Amino acid sequence: VETADVAIARKNATEEDLEVIIGSMSQRASDRFREEFEMLTKVKIKDIESAQRKMLDAAQKLIEEGVIEREVE
Repeated sequence: VETADVAIARKNATEEDLEVIIGSMSQRASDRFREEFEMLTKVKIKDIESAQRKMLDAAQKLIEEGVIEREVE
């Protein structure tokens, strides 16, 4: 998933959620994410939902390929 899509998808996230995401990135990726995120101003809900769908689709593909496991809470 592109960094811009992740930034848009997480636009309404809490600071705590953002730190979890940023904490799992390399320094370079987290710097890029922060830059993309800070440049966002007003984002339409439909754009946030579209970016979230891209993330979910990518995760589903990785689950189906056995690359990651789905964690059930």
